[in-house]
Amino acid sequence: MSTAIPFHLRLTGSALGAFAWTVRHTVPRPRRVDGRVAPSAAHAPRILVVRLDELGDMVLASGFFRELRRHHPAAHITLVASAPGAEIMAGSPHLDRVIAFRESVAAPLRPLLMPFIARRFAHRYLSDGPYDLAIQPRWDVDTRYASWIVHFSAANRRVAYASCVTPRKSVFNRGLDGLFTTVIDDRAVRHESDRGSVLLAALGFDTSTARTEVWPKPAPPRAHIEAALARLSASAGPVVAMSPSGGHSALKAWPVERFALVARALSSADRATIVLLGAPADRHLADELRALAALSPGQVVDLVGRTTLEEIVSILDLANVYIGNDTGLVHIASARGRPTVSMYGSSPASSFGPRGERDRVIWLRLPCGPPFNGPPYARHGLAHGLPAERCTACIHARPRCLDDIGVEEVLDACRAALHATAHRSAS
Repeated sequence: MSTAIPFHLRLTGSALGAFAWTVRHTVPRPRRVDGRVAPSAAHAPRILVVRLDELGDMVLASGFFRELRRHHPAAHITLVASAPGAEIMAGSPHLDRVIAFRESVAAPLRPLLMPFIARRFAHRYLSDGPYDLAIQPRWDVDTRYASWIVHFSAANRRVAYASCVTPRKSVFNRGLDGLFTTVIDDRAVRHESDRGSVLLAALGFDTSTARTEVWPKPAPPRAHIEAALARLSASAGPVVAMSPSGGHSALKAWPVERFALVARALSSADRATIVLLGAPADRHLADELRALAALSPGQVVDLVGRTTLEEIVSILDLANVYIGNDTGLVHIASARGRPTVSMYGSSPASSFGPRGERDRVIWLRLPCGPPFNGPPYARHGLAHGLPAERCTACIHARPRCLDDIGVEEVLDACRAALHATAHRSAS
């Protein structure tokens, strides 16, 4: 497929680049506030990492923080993250400070407004002393323009992936390379959790960031969560956690009626207790699943929309297996070492799937979907006239990559995971 950039997009990129150049040269960086330098600043390097991704991307990138700490044991490391990312990493022993970036800006306005929002944010939260190193680890398009926070941090050294690594990034992040002192041109096809290894290699460290971790800040569970934990701990059969949500994309959602069939089969034949997890926006999916599966109150614990991320981690720690789509929950479960069964469709599992030894990924590699032996661009995933790393539209009435995954295939994978878990517990 041709990756030639249409004229109107080249014009857009030129305009964005000119705007970025103008802001970079005319908007001053925030001044440092006297008397707020941390005591350790004179003795150890200060490192800033800015990652404003969604929950799943943050979990996939979590190994980067562990390895950064391993190579800089005495450094003061600060993470700026989206609210869910900050919540899931708030208790990390590899980070000294976690700051949630809560500004909400409509996507079309981000290129124009984020420089000024980032400057205000840096003045408020990052003026406590000079940073020696600031890193923006996202490889793909910086859709939230986190690069401006790195720029206004005024760190001595600022590192990121170059805008030329994908055609879309070369358009929508044009001009942002000038915000950094070092940009990395790496266009190789890699798993997302390996991107941190490449970044650290550019800093002079040979390491692997493949193993993921989550570290929510411990908090006492609320009464209904405490009751759910007690019930699951006393369960006579296996505990199966699941979420039918596809997150923000219908192209990631295995049909909810098939989740219901899996839940009913595991509950009746395997005496499993089903735990439903998800965000408040997933409430209708949970209600539909329960109605279709005809589960009795004794067979299901419905916590959709009623948990914090810390409470979800506590629930997943008791699960014998987690079943779900390509969302943040499957990556959290995998990072906690729980067996997972996940269904992938519009995103290539070779780049974004959990890959622990206890993870079972079901992915139909259809000709119309993201290829797995070349650049990860979906043949029919054109966005703004440029190839995307995943499908953004489907040529079928329903996404066949998910609809063609059968209930029996998922049940077999789930029972294999339960068998392996039982065998491990017995040994």
